[in-house]
Amino acid sequence: MMWLQLSKRTLPIALLALVLLGGVAAPAGAQGLRAERPSYSVGDKWIRSDGAYDLIRIENARYVFAADGGREVHLTRDLGVAKVVRGGQTLLEMEPPPSPTWPLEVGQWGVSWLTLKTLDPQYGQSLVRLSWRVEAYEDVRVPAGVFKAYRIVQVVEPRFLAASPQARRIELAFWYAPAAQQLVRADGGDLGGLAFQTIALDRPGPTPLGVVLIDPKDKGHVTTDRITLTGRVTGGAGPLRIAVTVNGAEVAQQQEPGTPGKDVALSMPIKLVEGENSLIVTATDASGAMRQQGRVLFYDKPAAAMGEGGTIPFMAMLGKHFPDAQFLITGVLGPHSNAHGPNEFLHVPTGRRITQVIAQVLADHHARAKRD
Repeated sequence: MMWLQLSKRTLPIALLALVLLGGVAAPAGAQGLRAERPSYSVGDKWIRSDGAYDLIRIENARYVFAADGGREVHLTRDLGVAKVVRGGQTLLEMEPPPSPTWPLEVGQWGVSWLTLKTLDPQYGQSLVRLSWRVEAYEDVRVPAGVFKAYRIVQVVEPRFLAASPQARRIELAFWYAPAAQQLVRADGGDLGGLAFQTIALDRPGPTPLGVVLIDPKDKGHVTTDRITLTGRVTGGAGPLRIAVTVNGAEVAQQQEPGTPGKDVALSMPIKLVEGENSLIVTATDASGAMRQQGRVLFYDKPAAAMGEGGTIPFMAMLGKHFPDAQFLITGVLGPHSNAHGPNEFLHVPTGRRITQVIAQVLADHHARAKRD
């Protein structure tokens, strides 16, 4: 649990902020995709149903968005609401502002206590308990389109709720869409000003999803059953799922947040089977777009070799048990080598000639395999 103290003014949108970035998240071991923290530049615009907000400045590690009518929303870099202004008047302020934990992931939750200041007479300056949870990653429809978004439900409870009938328990929900890189919807219950939807996007669309494979090369031959597949995934909208199959069976997969403008490097160890291997890399983004790249790779299992003296008596037995095998039998007995007798020795000139013959046989065998 983290204790925060806030003071200064507030409003519905501010409460959204409060709700929105309420507490410090404590991941609960949730599984699935994650969303990295977005970043913004001066000039970015959020076009919402409650106004068109421009990012006019970044100061003290906070984004200041402004709209017509003297409206401002101050956010931390973690999307924590610090201040809400309407008509030049501060309606809500939290200092220090609460912030969520990034990357965002389904199942995360957090609890914190805040001192809140607002012009709303129901709250005034009060100590509140804020709890939040990322409940789902789902489709949300707004005027700007349909987005995959994280639904975050937040609950604000005044410390003296039981003793103060006027102090209400507030439940809020909002949706953060990684593809849009912003909050695209907020439902504030009966609190005016906390409900909005994104009606248009002013940011350039995401780069089309793509898969680039660097290694292995297509139709290549290897003599080891383990390789490293390398490449990169480019573009895409939001979190990515990348999977690799070998001959139709999935053998590797990874989840990536899919940060806009940043390629995802691939480096995956892959185990091959003897003979032909069909490798397929599939990348899927949050919008459902899918791209694939494939390679055909041949694992040529090396032939077994054994050097052994006195093998002639065993050749008939080996030939019987392995009728499809090819045997290359050599010997380097030269003149007067005294095989199996006293003073047995290797005749060097004969050894050289045998070495040349074996090299020629191996070269011809390789050349024929390539032609086949």
